[in-house]
Amino acid sequence: PFEVVAWAFGFRGETELKREMLQEGHVRLALGGRYLASTDNADDQWLHTELKKLFPKVTRRPYDHGVLYLATKTTELAKRKSYECEFAFRDQERLLQAYSRPSVFSHRRIDTGARRLIDAMEIHPGERVLDLGCGSGTVGLAALARAEGVEVLAVDCNPRALQCTERGAARNALSGLTTSLDAMGTTIPDGAFDLVLANPPYFSNYRIAELFLAIAQRALKIKGRVIVVTKTPLWFEEHMPAYFPRMTLTPIKDYVLATAEHRPRRKT
Repeated sequence: PFEVVAWAFGFRGETELKREMLQEGHVRLALGGRYLASTDNADDQWLHTELKKLFPKVTRRPYDHGVLYLATKTTELAKRKSYECEFAFRDQERLLQAYSRPSVFSHRRIDTGARRLIDAMEIHPGERVLDLGCGSGTVGLAALARAEGVEVLAVDCNPRALQCTERGAARNALSGLTTSLDAMGTTIPDGAFDLVLANPPYFSNYRIAELFLAIAQRALKIKGRVIVVTKTPLWFEEHMPAYFPRMTLTPIKDYVLATAEHRPRRKT
């Protein structure tokens, strides 16, 4: 146990992750230890309320650009709440179970973009599939369940995402999964995959989307396929041909699929 625990919370952020962090800080604090938590929201009420659920007395110190809270641990928690989640989703005739935790995309449910990606993908026996930004692993789990002998490399920069994906594969008795903690794609082998699947985030001014395209181009075998699901097809229409000249945009309900086949470059 620690004598002091300190957290700094931004005004924005995932609510469940904050609650989990607050609880874990309390659990790891020694009896009589001091707990400090701050926020950059000068009008904060939420953090104050959450801390009062953990401590009998919370001191509030307001500042111009935020608030500092101080508390002392006097008792252990009567009950430790779990913020993990198991949820089910269907792919074709099979019901699959997935896990998620706070900070993992997307927590407690299958993301709609992932759902569109799963519905559109074709998986053949023995294929090697790269799931870029795997999140809770729903896309990779569906790929493993589709055909015999499929291998999936699930990659994410969040270790919790890989943990959830691994738990999902074990829960569904699916073999063939490998995971890699990787933010830049440096662990992904060249020319090794038949299919790359990606549902890139919309933040970062498309730098992650462009990174995913560069990784897909390098990782695919010749004639391998890439499928990216998006709600912003104009960016892919403009930038994807630099990596895959013969790309296609296909509307699928409220999303668009950007697809292409990796072809050898013509010699000049």
